[in-house]
Amino acid sequence: MARRSARSPSARALAVPLRLVAGLAAALGPATALAQAYSADIELVRPTFSTGSLPGVDSALFDEPGTVRGGFMLQYEQNPLLVYADNALVGSAIKNRAMLHGGVSWDINRSVSLRASLPLAVQFDTDVGDIASDGGLVGDLFVGGKVKLYGSRPFSAALRADVGIPSGSKEIWMGENSFRGVFGPTFTSRVGPFDILADVNVMGRRPVETTLDLVLDSELWTSGGVRYHIWRNRASASAVLIQKQGLSFIGDGGAETSTEALGAFQYKPTPNLQLDFGAGKGLNDGVGATDMRMFVGMTWIRYKPEPPPPEPPKIIEETPELPPEPPPEPEPEPEWKEDELARIKGEQIVIRDPIEFEFNTSNILPKSLPTLQYVADLLNENWHIGHLVIEGHASAEGSDAYNYSLSLERSRSIWEALIRGGVHPDRMSFRSMGETVPKTAGTDEAALAENRRVEFKIIKQYEGDERPPEYRGNVRLPWNGEAINVKAPVAPPAPEEKKKSDAKPKDTELEDFFEKAEESDGAGQGGRQ
Repeated sequence: MARRSARSPSARALAVPLRLVAGLAAALGPATALAQAYSADIELVRPTFSTGSLPGVDSALFDEPGTVRGGFMLQYEQNPLLVYADNALVGSAIKNRAMLHGGVSWDINRSVSLRASLPLAVQFDTDVGDIASDGGLVGDLFVGGKVKLYGSRPFSAALRADVGIPSGSKEIWMGENSFRGVFGPTFTSRVGPFDILADVNVMGRRPVETTLDLVLDSELWTSGGVRYHIWRNRASASAVLIQKQGLSFIGDGGAETSTEALGAFQYKPTPNLQLDFGAGKGLNDGVGATDMRMFVGMTWIRYKPEPPPPEPPKIIEETPELPPEPPPEPEPEPEWKEDELARIKGEQIVIRDPIEFEFNTSNILPKSLPTLQYVADLLNENWHIGHLVIEGHASAEGSDAYNYSLSLERSRSIWEALIRGGVHPDRMSFRSMGETVPKTAGTDEAALAENRRVEFKIIKQYEGDERPPEYRGNVRLPWNGEAINVKAPVAPPAPEEKKKSDAKPKDTELEDFFEKAEESDGAGQGGRQ
């Protein structure tokens, strides 16, 4: 029954009271008389609609408190249940099945999440009519949730628990007669653009006795997947492996062991809508493993809205006072001129357009080089800027170490570009702040993009009579020793120095005095002669 069994002789002997004796198969005539359908759920791929999950694999991640996710996953399954007699294929107990899983999850906070799901199905083109039938079916309702055990940026662990309520269609391989429980840990690791998911769960059920070469009792569910973020928070591709094993038949490789591989693609056209597509195929002949599986899903995501600020209490006074004058409105930011790419504003240099890099590298895109040259010209035209710090920032994606390293490499790339643009290296330095100083709160793409930035902070300016030191000459690039021409802006002379240069030195005044004295002495001597 249900795909070819590969049990050892001893295991098969134990199954004899629960199956149809192979030697009687020929005497019973048509294949439809082989057996009957049972109240047993054979579905292998179950979506949880949890944050960060994959089809058939739960995750240990939690979204913003109050986030609600609801949607559906539609699957087409081909031959998930075959019938064998005397090791020969009789036909398909379920030849074609369309499954529709609807579900919802609710992240109460960053440590607790609840969920529920209900499957519907349509079966058609059944070969063995006594074992299954065509038509619409309802599966068992599953409710449960998960609790965080450990959580950090690179690794998270949670404990999941779900209960199957016997509410589905009976005697048709869809709903069961008793409650079921699923319990076990789930793990998620985030390394750069990759997410690695794994869960190990025990599904406890009351044994389903059959007259087939099949025993359905408690099972061990093990599943894992790898997701690659092609575009973080927007598009990703995944590979998933799912396996179910009867606890009494681990290692036997019979019909009670089912394995299937899936490939999936996920796309989020907006922060509140998620689309899933994929396909899979069974890797053995276990119950529920298909010859082909295709699925498509849609999930809506609703984040908890920010509460409006409370209204200030109304104060009723006996003698009304004139309302205070409104504070002066801040002066509007002057508009950027067409050829203006950067400007000095207070203690920083602000740029019109953000500096852009190749994905996950420190390579500056050519479109951003004119902006950096404009910043270099500003520095060389303003001698009073004594020292500039180039500060790199990252969004809260990936590990802290990864974000710090990438921000440091990018700020250094800008430092090198400004030196090549003619700025003396003694006037600049660079540093990384990683993801520790976000500019905007939020997890949507717009907020993450604002937090991925570079800031130019002026930490030293010369004022009044202050003048910059003489900058060293013969500058060479620190990273390869190449000689390069840089500009050292010259400050105008200080007011006191200018007055001194206009006045005659004392030595010059003495020389003029002696010259006049000699001329008068010579004239007197000539008159006496």
